[in-house]
Amino acid sequence: LEHSFDWIWFAMRFFALLISLFLAAVLVAADPPATQNRVSSSTPSSANDAIEMLAKLPNPLVERHLVDFFASASTEDAGQVLMHIAISAVRPARAVVIPVLGHRDPQVVERALRALSSIGINSTELRMNIETHLSEGEPMVAIQAAICLGSHDDLRAVPALIARITKGPPEVAGVAVTALQRLTRVDFKNDVIAWNAWYDTYRAEARQRINTQAEMLIMADNKKQIAGIQALAGMRGERQESIDLIEPMLKGSDLTVVMSARQALATLAPTEYSMPTAAEVTAITNPAPIVTEAKAQGMIAYLSDKGLFDTWYGVALTAFIGILIL
Repeated sequence: LEHSFDWIWFAMRFFALLISLFLAAVLVAADPPATQNRVSSSTPSSANDAIEMLAKLPNPLVERHLVDFFASASTEDAGQVLMHIAISAVRPARAVVIPVLGHRDPQVVERALRALSSIGINSTELRMNIETHLSEGEPMVAIQAAICLGSHDDLRAVPALIARITKGPPEVAGVAVTALQRLTRVDFKNDVIAWNAWYDTYRAEARQRINTQAEMLIMADNKKQIAGIQALAGMRGERQESIDLIEPMLKGSDLTVVMSARQALATLAPTEYSMPTAAEVTAITNPAPIVTEAKAQGMIAYLSDKGLFDTWYGVALTAFIGILIL
């Protein structure tokens, strides 16, 4: 009798599996992906198409199509899309804009720099790329590069801006001085010697501060690591350097250090990172025991949020999956 019961139970589970697969197919067919979320499989053919595609970022396929668009677009079309990115501050488009800095047309490069002035510089490599345009670009490109560098908080751009005071046309020098004033909150006019003296003093002090905190990050004591992260979060003049040091801490195994790193990054770059939620902080500071029932309730809540229980076949599918799990 016991052997017969095993066969009956096996048959029930087998048929439950077949029915679950059938219902899953019905569920997919009845609820296809929304049309507006589908990604075009081709490169935009016009500026308007490209602007419309920006709304689908971030998406690797969309990025690739937009990069291809800028590579072949006319100056007018490329400029129109870049100005839209600048005016609307489309930050997810940064990965698309950066390759445009190598465009053959200076007018397009100038518009790309305008866009980056709006959406931000998020890496040391990008800052150095813009510095190259400041020192080697045509006047209109150099002017926009100076504005871009002056729009952010990385004081390592100061030497490149100082160098441009005496190199090139007066209009570029004037914009470089304005950018220096904005970055440093001091004003030495066109006095290159005074600017260099100020930067040498500042940089020596900044390097010492950065090195002190960097050493704390590699200590075994997590309290020391957290103290170093919090100190770096307050270094606005060395914002990108601090970010470069804190980002690797996100990959650590100590969750309290990871949480502190996330909070610091959200403080330094609120448009790039988000603060941990209250639930995440509570989960780290007051970890709850893992309970199977709680896991099941969480899964049910997730499926409910996804609308799985809004249809008869969704409820049936869930029931049969439950049978399989049992």
